[in-house]
Amino acid sequence: MGFRIFISGGLMEASDLLEVARALLKNSVLFFVVRGEGEGSTFEEALQKAKRPLNVPARFRYERDYKPMEIASESIFLLEIEWGRGIAVPAINNGFICMDVEGPLIQSLDADSLFPRDEVYQERTPRGGRHIVFRADCECDFKGVKGLLDVKYRGMFTIAPSTLLLKVRDEMYYLKYEKLSEVELWETAPLSKYRGEVEELVQAVGGFRSCSIKSIPEKVDIKAHPLSEVVRELSVEELLTYAQLVFESIGCGECTRQIIVCLINREPIFMPNVTYPISVERGLHTVFEVELLGALRLLGASHEQLLEVVNRISYKDYAPQTPPINNLIYNVLRGRFSLALKGLCPFMVANGLTGGYVPQGGCSTSLVYKLSGKLALDPQLPIKCLEALA
Repeated sequence: MGFRIFISGGLMEASDLLEVARALLKNSVLFFVVRGEGEGSTFEEALQKAKRPLNVPARFRYERDYKPMEIASESIFLLEIEWGRGIAVPAINNGFICMDVEGPLIQSLDADSLFPRDEVYQERTPRGGRHIVFRADCECDFKGVKGLLDVKYRGMFTIAPSTLLLKVRDEMYYLKYEKLSEVELWETAPLSKYRGEVEELVQAVGGFRSCSIKSIPEKVDIKAHPLSEVVRELSVEELLTYAQLVFESIGCGECTRQIIVCLINREPIFMPNVTYPISVERGLHTVFEVELLGALRLLGASHEQLLEVVNRISYKDYAPQTPPINNLIYNVLRGRFSLALKGLCPFMVANGLTGGYVPQGGCSTSLVYKLSGKLALDPQLPIKCLEALA
């Protein structure tokens, strides 16, 4: 049987982990003890088993300030910690956001110049990557790129000095997390202070900002009630996040993303005063509003929710002659969901004008037409997207 070392260093003593656990408890940081050992036919399978928490309650949810007494008990934490085990910290529950930068990217990134170790908590992961952790004091609306950058907000991240022992077929892997920063986890800098640097990092890897992750309220059981009843319980932010997930599922996520983010953050939308299409006297703003509101109505939004969205629609450097409320009343609520012509979706046009994402070759149809077609083929699509947020 072989034995491979990913990160050099001696085996960790149980006292090292106990010391960190006590410090986390003292500073009110919620954490879980992980299994520390895993076996599987593949490396990833064994790794997931080794990182599985041992003491998570059945009804645990990723929410801010979720620290029930049965979890905060010192005896539960410290008695579970033995040799070879580790610690996982849920991000949102402690008000953290963790940028998990993978090895290939960190090798070409001067992370210390962007995020100084005396202000930002950092640690080296077993496969050469890095965890960069901030206090989430502002909107955490970043979405990473698979294989390069993972943004952990509604999830857990393993911290130093955790060690994991994996068995993959006839090979053994010893993995170790190593603290790099001079500050402790609970002392890390706020995201707002380094938001520009984080955006630079996300853009450098071809990433993008996405709408904020929200949880679906438990007022209505998704499976036991009609879709419209569930959707009507959502806030505007939750409604728009749910819609963006659907748009991503049907291939429209790139074009709609920056506009959805503006609506969630109550920011004006940049959309120049152009005629849409050129040969027709119909404003791009009008078509955009009807497409957006029509799509939301197809997804189960109520009149009241649509009105709240209308109240958020504003434009940068332009005041349309027809207010958005007119398009809601005279078009969307009457069932005239789409004014766009085939192949000229206003979201694609708007993103093209603002320099954002535009599909190569354009689109064969507009958002509403594409959405209605997908819903006809897969009526369960909205339910799947709602459950993904639950």
